[in-house]
Amino acid sequence: MKVFQLKNWIRKFTLYYEVYALYMREGPKRVNLTDFITEEPSVPDQLIFLLKSGPSEASEIQFTVRYLQDGEKLNEFEFSTEPITIIP
Repeated sequence: MKVFQLKNWIRKFTLYYEVYALYMREGPKRVNLTDFITEEPSVPDQLIFLLKSGPSEASEIQFTVRYLQDGEKLNEFEFSTEPITIIP
């Protein structure tokens, strides 16, 4: 995975979330999202987004994840999570 410039949304996202990258063989690794993207990591078995602090008011969120790679059988994968409400 190569990132040539960090998008503005990534900078905003990192204000609120940290990433746990879980690798079956290596165990969990807690990283800043910007660091995770720029270090060209191996593909984790799971990614967990951890809020750095609770919200000031209840709000609904939903994530769309899009994964791109240069591969033989899988070049792109995208899915959206179900919406959830985060309550302070």
